[in-house]
Amino acid sequence: MPAKKSESAPKAGTPATKPAESPAPAAPAAPAARPPFRRPAVVNFAGVGRNDLCPCGSGKRFKNCHGR
Repeated sequence: MPAKKSESAPKAGTPATKPAESPAPAAPAAPAARPPFRRPAVVNFAGVGRNDLCPCGSGKRFKNCHGR
């Protein structure tokens, strides 16, 4: 079997490649603008029984959450 050539050594006549240049450090960015305030979706409490789970998603009973 022929011996394997080492691929780590550059071939003769092939120019050596330069490592990629790192980008210049960026100037400090302006503070990110906050998105406008949005109210949560309106939850309809009509038809909810006292002992049913609250439709707000808290996992509590309606009487202990929004039913007060």
